[in-house]
Amino acid sequence: MGLLHNSFLTASNLNVILLQVSTNALLAVGATFVILTAGIDLSVGSIVGLSGVVGALLAQADGPVAATIAIAGGVLTGAVIGAINGFLVSIAKVPAFVATLGTMTIALGIAYVLSNGSPISGLSDEFLSLGQLTVFGVQLPIVAMLVTLFLSFLALTKTRFGLQVYAVGGNVRAARIAGVNVRRILFSVYTISGTLAGAAGVILAARVTAGIPVIATNMRIDPPASSMLKAYVGPNDVGAGEGAAKAVVNALEGKGGVVVLQGPIGQSAETDRTQGVKNILAKSPEIKLLAIQPANWDRTQAYNLMQDWISRYGSDVKGVIAENDDMAIGAIRALQEKGLAGKIPVGGVDAIKDGLREIKSGNLVATNLQNAAIELGMALQATVDLLDNRPVPQTALLNMPVIKKDKVDYYYDQLYVKPQDFLKTLPDLVKRNLASRDYASQ
Repeated sequence: MGLLHNSFLTASNLNVILLQVSTNALLAVGATFVILTAGIDLSVGSIVGLSGVVGALLAQADGPVAATIAIAGGVLTGAVIGAINGFLVSIAKVPAFVATLGTMTIALGIAYVLSNGSPISGLSDEFLSLGQLTVFGVQLPIVAMLVTLFLSFLALTKTRFGLQVYAVGGNVRAARIAGVNVRRILFSVYTISGTLAGAAGVILAARVTAGIPVIATNMRIDPPASSMLKAYVGPNDVGAGEGAAKAVVNALEGKGGVVVLQGPIGQSAETDRTQGVKNILAKSPEIKLLAIQPANWDRTQAYNLMQDWISRYGSDVKGVIAENDDMAIGAIRALQEKGLAGKIPVGGVDAIKDGLREIKSGNLVATNLQNAAIELGMALQATVDLLDNRPVPQTALLNMPVIKKDKVDYYYDQLYVKPQDFLKTLPDLVKRNLASRDYASQ
């Protein structure tokens, strides 16, 4: 972008970009601690929403003391839910996936109840200033992000705690034998994740209510946090799931048994793509769903799962529906070992380079193109339009083009052979798409 637009690499624009990513960076730091212990925290999105709601409710009282209480209340809310996650995982021995999925739903429900499902107004000026205060000319959310990144780097690389976090993630049994208090480490990392999500929620609530437009892209944000957004630009994942399933069903002429490879349960892309797959299967009474299971976007997990299904169901497996191309390729590798690649139709999503190559070879019947450049360009253009007081769509869903063998060369050249030629046309293309509402046209 810096090569295409002189205004991109300016101090003001870089400040805007850092401001937009500041809350995501806080979430990423928290997730880093959890992932390093081989865990997962699905609740951070709901914690952001609930913490923002709690902070906003407390911020309806005027005065600096009330604003301080509101900020502390929102962050503390995140810390408490994080501590609950930590207790469930470390003490109660509940699997992290199950524990955080439960708290995700509970936090979302509490936020709904507290906010009545509506935006909260009447916040004090002192609280709203949180999103606009500066330290040496740098806005406070950016300062918070940089300080958090620096402190987390020190904690993970220069302290005993950081070493123990790596040890627990590497081999929990060996860490316990070496004297590491595994329960304390697990409790701590989930509490850290919740606390940072709480801080992100408070900052987001202050910024949005202060009139700073926030535009989300790629990952769907659920209510009540979605009420804080000015616009959402992202893929039509329901349509993508439908496209992958329809390609396989059509290849089977509407008859036969299929298996479905899902993404991580609970992620917005998995939820929507699974719904799309089920929409098509519901219209295909002679298609039998043999199995549906997550392979977590991972090629190796999909390969192992497909091997198991081939062994279990044998010739009953007539088609494979994968919610992304990496999982589709993993399934194809398992089919190749049995001499079945190209004989059993496989459908995918994303149009990664390897996926398009599999279409060329005839092993993948179709994929659905998720073009990151168009998504980001659309979100940036929507931000510019908002700042210029031009109308923008509240929701811009990009219907992913279905790519089959007859069109694969065109898209392969566009995406991977001559990407610079396409990027040169992107600014004008994005403007035309916003005007026509055909957001994914390319």
